[in-house]
Amino acid sequence: MSRESRKSAAGSVFDFKPMERQLAQRLETRRDKCVEQRQYREAGKLHRELESMLGEHDARESDKFRKKQLHEQAEMLTRQAEDLRDFSEGWSKRIQDFEKRVDFLRSEVKSEHKEANKKHLAEIRSSTPCLKTSKQLTFLRNQAASLAKLQKFEEADFIKNELLSAEREEKLNWQLDVNRVSRMGGKKAFINSQTSARQSFENKIELDWTSLNVLKRKETEQLLKRQTIQRARFFAKVGRDINFIEPLLTKNGL
Repeated sequence: MSRESRKSAAGSVFDFKPMERQLAQRLETRRDKCVEQRQYREAGKLHRELESMLGEHDARESDKFRKKQLHEQAEMLTRQAEDLRDFSEGWSKRIQDFEKRVDFLRSEVKSEHKEANKKHLAEIRSSTPCLKTSKQLTFLRNQAASLAKLQKFEEADFIKNELLSAEREEKLNWQLDVNRVSRMGGKKAFINSQTSARQSFENKIELDWTSLNVLKRKETEQLLKRQTIQRARFFAKVGRDINFIEPLLTKNGL
């Protein structure tokens, strides 16, 4: 049989082991018969031939077993690599989705705060000074009225002019204060309120981000532990199975 034919036959579903076993059994029988007939030289020749056949058989079986185990190991490592890749891709998508959601929420919060700030500044600029509640203006106004009742008109007119001057000063101060508050972005209480709201939002985002990473780390550890156990069980099985290579002959005559 040619090398190509033997290779083709070895890869077929036909099992040559029974034929090989029969040949080994015949060699064993012939050797034992030669020993009985005191044909020791021929018995030695047959014994060496039988040992060579058994050694080749064991080597082939060991090689087949090793290739089989290497193939199973490669399949296991490939599956584990695919699991790791799928795990990584899945988490990358979850992180991306989280970041997109955060960007969207930040944009919404920024837009809401900008609109609220715009409305707040518009209210400040459209407001008018509360001159009627000014203590100084009220005092001057009452004093002018009292002097007029006493018919002290010149003094009353003088106080009236003082009142008008004070009103102009308070209006000017109020306008300066409005401009200052506008440049600052609004009243301090309003600014503090928005700053607090932004900080609370960022704290919530940070908490969610931390929780997400804790979950990722936990699932990563679980996956790696599961894969470590799979590899340990595989190599333990290899260690057990290597002792179960079927011999070609039982050790009756050897």
